[in-house]
Amino acid sequence: MRRHHLWIMIVVLVLLVLAGAGPASAQDQDEQRDDLVVLTGRADVREGESIDTVVIFDGPATVEGTVQGTVVSFNGPVDISGTVEEDVVSFNGTVTVRSGAVIGGDLVTRIEPVVEDGATVRGETRQAADLFREPFPFVGRLLSWLAASVSLL
Repeated sequence: MRRHHLWIMIVVLVLLVLAGAGPASAQDQDEQRDDLVVLTGRADVREGESIDTVVIFDGPATVEGTVQGTVVSFNGPVDISGTVEEDVVSFNGTVTVRSGAVIGGDLVTRIEPVVEDGATVRGETRQAADLFREPFPFVGRLLSWLAASVSLL
Protein backbone atom coordinates (compact mmCIF):
# COMPACT_ATOMS: atom_id res chain seq x y z
CA MET A 1 0.00 0.00 0.00
CA ARG A 2 2.88 2.38 0.83
CA ARG A 3 4.40 1.96 -2.65
CA HIS A 4 1.05 2.86 -4.20
CA HIS A 5 1.07 6.18 -2.31
CA LEU A 6 4.59 6.91 -3.56
CA TRP A 7 3.48 6.55 -7.18
CA ILE A 8 0.41 8.72 -6.63
CA MET A 9 2.62 11.38 -5.04
CA ILE A 10 5.04 11.30 -7.99
CA VAL A 11 2.25 11.64 -10.56
CA VAL A 12 0.66 14.54 -8.65
CA LEU A 13 4.02 16.32 -8.40
CA VAL A 14 4.69 15.90 -12.13
CA LEU A 15 1.25 17.35 -12.92
CA LEU A 16 1.96 20.23 -10.54
CA VAL A 17 5.19 20.96 -12.37
CA LEU A 18 3.50 20.93 -15.76
CA ALA A 19 0.72 23.21 -14.54
CA GLY A 20 2.80 26.08 -13.28
CA ALA A 21 6.55 25.62 -13.29
CA GLY A 22 8.58 28.80 -13.59
CA PRO A 23 12.29 29.47 -13.44
CA ALA A 24 13.79 29.59 -9.97
CA SER A 25 15.57 32.84 -10.78
CA ALA A 26 12.21 34.57 -11.22
CA GLN A 27 11.33 34.14 -7.56
CA ASP A 28 12.18 36.89 -5.09
CA GLN A 29 14.17 35.77 -2.06
CA ASP A 30 11.80 37.53 0.34
CA GLU A 31 8.65 36.29 -1.38
CA GLN A 32 6.64 33.63 0.44
CA ARG A 33 6.52 30.49 -1.70
CA ASP A 34 4.26 27.53 -1.30
CA ASP A 35 6.19 25.20 -3.59
CA LEU A 36 9.66 25.36 -5.07
CA VAL A 37 9.88 23.80 -8.54
CA VAL A 38 13.15 23.97 -10.46
CA LEU A 39 13.58 22.57 -13.95
CA THR A 40 17.34 23.07 -14.10
CA GLY A 41 19.56 24.87 -11.62
CA ARG A 42 19.69 24.95 -7.80
CA ALA A 43 16.88 24.42 -5.33
CA ASP A 44 17.81 26.08 -2.04
CA VAL A 45 15.69 26.26 1.10
CA ARG A 46 17.65 28.57 3.34
CA GLU A 47 17.77 28.49 7.12
CA GLY A 48 14.63 30.11 8.54
CA GLU A 49 12.73 29.60 5.28
CA SER A 50 9.66 27.34 5.04
CA ILE A 51 8.46 25.76 1.78
CA ASP A 52 5.57 23.34 1.20
CA THR A 53 7.11 21.05 -1.45
CA VAL A 54 10.41 20.95 -3.37
CA VAL A 55 10.66 19.36 -6.82
CA ILE A 56 13.87 19.61 -8.82
CA PHE A 57 14.40 17.99 -12.18
CA ASP A 58 18.09 18.65 -12.83
CA GLY A 59 20.50 20.14 -10.33
CA PRO A 60 21.45 20.14 -6.67
CA ALA A 61 18.98 20.64 -3.83
CA THR A 62 19.94 22.01 -0.41
CA VAL A 63 17.54 22.08 2.53
CA GLU A 64 18.76 24.15 5.48
CA GLY A 65 15.28 25.39 6.49
CA THR A 66 11.96 23.53 6.62
CA VAL A 67 10.09 21.66 3.88
CA GLN A 68 6.59 20.97 5.18
CA GLY A 69 5.90 18.38 2.49
CA THR A 70 8.11 16.24 0.28
CA VAL A 71 11.42 16.72 -1.52
CA VAL A 72 11.64 15.04 -4.94
CA SER A 73 14.86 15.13 -6.98
CA PHE A 74 15.04 13.57 -10.41
CA ASN A 75 18.73 14.20 -11.19
CA GLY A 76 21.23 15.72 -8.79
CA PRO A 77 22.55 15.60 -5.26
CA VAL A 78 20.34 16.39 -2.26
CA ASP A 79 21.86 17.79 0.94
CA ILE A 80 19.61 18.07 3.99
CA SER A 81 20.68 19.86 7.16
CA GLY A 82 17.22 21.20 8.08
CA THR A 83 13.82 19.52 8.36
CA VAL A 84 11.71 17.68 5.79
CA GLU A 85 8.41 16.79 7.42
CA GLU A 86 7.44 14.11 4.88
CA ASP A 87 9.42 11.99 2.37
CA VAL A 88 12.66 12.54 0.47
CA VAL A 89 12.76 10.78 -2.93
CA SER A 90 15.84 10.86 -5.17
CA PHE A 91 15.75 9.12 -8.52
CA ASN A 92 19.36 9.79 -9.58
CA GLY A 93 21.83 11.40 -7.22
CA THR A 94 23.37 11.17 -3.81
CA VAL A 95 21.41 12.09 -0.69
CA THR A 96 23.27 13.37 2.37
CA VAL A 97 21.40 13.81 5.64
CA ARG A 98 23.54 15.94 7.95
CA SER A 99 23.79 15.65 11.72
CA GLY A 100 20.79 17.38 13.32
CA ALA A 101 18.63 17.05 10.20
CA VAL A 102 15.18 15.47 10.47
CA ILE A 103 13.19 13.59 7.83
CA GLY A 104 9.68 12.87 9.09
CA GLY A 105 8.84 10.26 6.44
CA ASP A 106 10.72 7.83 4.23
CA LEU A 107 14.09 8.30 2.53
CA VAL A 108 13.97 6.57 -0.86
CA THR A 109 16.98 6.61 -3.18
CA ARG A 110 18.56 4.60 -5.96
CA ILE A 111 22.04 5.23 -4.55
CA GLU A 112 23.08 4.41 -0.96
CA PRO A 113 22.31 7.55 1.11
CA VAL A 114 24.75 9.10 3.57
CA VAL A 115 23.05 9.53 6.95
CA GLU A 116 25.39 11.13 9.46
CA ASP A 117 25.34 10.36 13.18
CA GLY A 118 22.78 12.58 14.88
CA ALA A 119 20.48 12.71 11.83
CA THR A 120 16.90 11.43 12.20
CA VAL A 121 14.89 9.54 9.58
CA ARG A 122 11.53 8.62 11.14
CA GLY A 123 10.31 6.49 8.25
CA GLU A 124 12.06 3.78 6.27
CA THR A 125 15.43 4.29 4.62
CA ARG A 126 15.55 2.18 1.51
CA GLN A 127 17.30 1.89 -1.76
CA ALA A 128 14.88 1.43 -4.59
CA ALA A 129 16.88 -0.12 -7.39
CA ASP A 130 13.59 -1.07 -9.03
CA LEU A 131 11.99 2.37 -8.54
CA PHE A 132 11.49 2.68 -12.30
CA ARG A 133 10.26 -0.88 -12.83
CA GLU A 134 7.30 -1.12 -10.52
CA PRO A 135 4.32 -1.02 -10.69
CA PHE A 136 4.45 -0.78 -14.49
CA PRO A 137 7.57 -1.09 -16.70
CA PHE A 138 6.74 1.97 -18.83
CA VAL A 139 6.28 4.39 -15.90
CA GLY A 140 10.04 4.90 -15.44
CA ARG A 141 10.62 5.57 -19.10
CA LEU A 142 7.65 7.93 -19.20
CA LEU A 143 8.89 9.91 -16.19
CA SER A 144 12.43 10.09 -17.61
CA TRP A 145 11.14 11.31 -20.95
CA LEU A 146 8.82 13.80 -19.27
CA ALA A 147 11.59 15.21 -17.07
CA ALA A 148 13.93 15.63 -20.06
CA SER A 149 11.20 17.21 -22.20
CA VAL A 150 10.12 19.68 -19.53
CA SER A 151 13.71 20.67 -18.77
CA LEU A 152 14.32 21.40 -22.46
CA LEU A 153 11.41 23.83 -22.48
